[in-house]
Amino acid sequence: LFAYLLSPQIVAAERLRGSVIVPQGPDVRRVILRAIKARGGRDGWKWIRRLKYRQRINVLSPTGKLLHRAHELKHFWKQGTSQFTRAENYEPSAPPFIRCLGPRGLWLRRAGHTVRDNLIEGAYLREAFRDFLILSLPHVLRWKACDRVYQGIRPVRGVPCYQILVTKLPGWRTFEDHEFFVSISVDDHRVVALSHWRETTPHEKTDIFFERYKLLADGSRGHTYCLPYKWTEIEPDGTTTHTVLDAIEINPKMNIELFLPVPGKEAGFHADMARNAEHVPADRIPEKAPRKTFFVRPPSWRYYLEGKRQQSLK
Repeated sequence: LFAYLLSPQIVAAERLRGSVIVPQGPDVRRVILRAIKARGGRDGWKWIRRLKYRQRINVLSPTGKLLHRAHELKHFWKQGTSQFTRAENYEPSAPPFIRCLGPRGLWLRRAGHTVRDNLIEGAYLREAFRDFLILSLPHVLRWKACDRVYQGIRPVRGVPCYQILVTKLPGWRTFEDHEFFVSISVDDHRVVALSHWRETTPHEKTDIFFERYKLLADGSRGHTYCLPYKWTEIEPDGTTTHTVLDAIEINPKMNIELFLPVPGKEAGFHADMARNAEHVPADRIPEKAPRKTFFVRPPSWRYYLEGKRQQSLK
C-alpha cells in the first residue's frame, strides 16, 4: 500500500492534473527543523568539515545472489556549498577517484586526469547525488529554494513517518530534473528512507533505507552529529546494495592535494610508480593500474556497463 500510494507514478499523475494532494498535518518546516535537531542541529552540521571512513559494500541480484563485494576508503571535505570526495580501493594498483559536487554540477578526476566520458560521468554523478543527500539530509530540505510538500504520515518498514515530497532544488544543476521523497520518523525525527527518480522517468525509482544511526561528538564544545552507519539501496530492477561504514574520523588533518592533484605529482600513485606523461584516454588508465580496477565501486561499474549495453543496442 505504501509503495502504491507514494509511487512516483501517482505523484506524477496528480501533477499532470494541475496539483499535488496535500494532506492536513503539521507544518512541514517544523518537521524539517526537528529532523535537523535530531541530526545534531545546524551547529553540528557546521562542525563536520572533513570525514574519513571505510565502507564495505555488498551488491545482490534481485534473487539475492551476491554479485559484487568491495572495500573502500573515503575522504570527504566540505568547502562552501561544494563537497569533495576521494575514493580509494584497497587494491594497491587502483588510483583514487576524485570528484566534486557543487551548485554548477559535477567534475571527476581519475589518475590525475579529468574524466570526459559521458557514461562514466553519468555513473558517478548518480553516486555523488546519493552521497550528497545521505550526508546533507535533512539540511537540504531547509534551503529556501527547495520546493517541498507535506504528504502525510505513513509507515515505512513498520515505522510511522512524515512524508515530504521535494519537486525542485533550483540553482543546482545536478538536481534540476530530479524529484524525491524523504521519510522522517514521527518518534525521533530521523530520516528513515529516501526515494528519488528523474522527473522524465518516474517509473525508475530508487529507494534507500537508513539504519544504525550513531552519535558523533567532539567531546569538548558539545558539538554532535548523527549519521547512519548502514544503508540499503534498492534499484528499479530490484538489485540491492548494502553499505556499512566503520572507522569514521571527524575533521582529521587533510591536505587539499588529496582532492586536487598538482602538476608533477600523480595523486594516489605509489612512490615506485612512474608518472605517465602521456594523456590517458577517458576509458583507460595507465598500464600499472589495471583496467579492471578503474571503477572503485561495483555499483558505479554496473551503471557504466548498462550504459554501454544501451549504446550497443542503438
